[in-house]
Amino acid sequence: MHPAVFLDRDNTLIHNDGDMGDPRKVILMQGAAAAVASLCGLGYKVIVVSNQGGVARGNFGEDDVRAVNQRLSQLLQQAANGARIDAYYYCPYHPDGKVAKYKREHPNRKPQPGMWLEAAEQHDLDLSRSWTIGDQPRDVQAGAAAGTRTILLREDADLLAPLDLAKLERAHNEAPADSPRWPNYYARTLIEAVRIIAQQRNPESEQTITRAMAGERKWDAAAVAQLQKPAPPRPAPQNPAIPPRATKPFQPWDTPPLERAKADGGGQRADSGGQKAEEPKQDKQKKELDKSPRLQEPDTSRISHPPSATRHPPSDARLLRLILQELRAQRGSSDGEFNYLSITAIVLQLVAGVCLLGGLWMGAGDYDLFMRWMLSGLIVQGATIALLLFVHRR
Repeated sequence: MHPAVFLDRDNTLIHNDGDMGDPRKVILMQGAAAAVASLCGLGYKVIVVSNQGGVARGNFGEDDVRAVNQRLSQLLQQAANGARIDAYYYCPYHPDGKVAKYKREHPNRKPQPGMWLEAAEQHDLDLSRSWTIGDQPRDVQAGAAAGTRTILLREDADLLAPLDLAKLERAHNEAPADSPRWPNYYARTLIEAVRIIAQQRNPESEQTITRAMAGERKWDAAAVAQLQKPAPPRPAPQNPAIPPRATKPFQPWDTPPLERAKADGGGQRADSGGQKAEEPKQDKQKKELDKSPRLQEPDTSRISHPPSATRHPPSDARLLRLILQELRAQRGSSDGEFNYLSITAIVLQLVAGVCLLGGLWMGAGDYDLFMRWMLSGLIVQGATIALLLFVHRR
């Protein structure tokens, strides 16, 4: 079974200050198309129910009512994508009518719920999950008699006090069946009514939250503690086809070659299985060359080195001192010239600004004088730009 929203037509979906029998006069209420599209998106069947006493009074016929309804559907589809009316129900009867055929009371006439019951039977609707929206108390009476929740449209809805729904429901249950019914909600516009329906579309969740707030439902402490536990760290992925790389201990850059060779284990490392790793190809070639009698390394033990020469790079502190001295020398040689050129560029820029202001002030009435000032300013500005480029390149 489907939930539905029953909508009054006149002054709920379209403007109508009297009987509406001319489809050319149909004008949508503001927000009506968006509201209908939203209801369709929420999964509700949209049913229009209206009293059409103008037929009984002889102002128009039933064909005119159907033409107005058709025009309403066209305007809704044009104004909003997805806005549709699933069915129209109207009651042409009125006890004070002039046309004998329609001059009588009828169970479909609001505030009777006949149209609601007929729509529920034909479209398999669940009235307990359905809503009724209208601008007249008879819409509320009919919707409540059918078992739907009701929303009454009123311009002063935002000024009314909130309704106590529990107290209202008890009053309805205790009152006679033919007594006036209060709406479940007030809304100023149809858009606000749709917002109320969207907020109340899951009453089971509301009841669960209410019970939990009242203390009837306790949280499972063990489950909460389990959720709050941090997730265990995930191990890094390993490829069994690639053996782990052997790590080499850190050695300073100035370590002598002999000590470096001892730390490396004579150029041989053991892999994860305890076996010696295969010697690199370069080490093999070096050993073969060392064994060759034609390429013996010359004896350098007798070569004397001057006292000032060193085989190892300078220490970090000495290297930093050399860099600092070089920077100080460069700065001392260029600061004076840089400051002088920068001050000159600033003065030239001020002169260019004076030329511009002088041309605007003194050359306001003399075109030739204005052009001379502007030309002078351009020349000075060009000199300023050239000087700045020169300083930047240095």
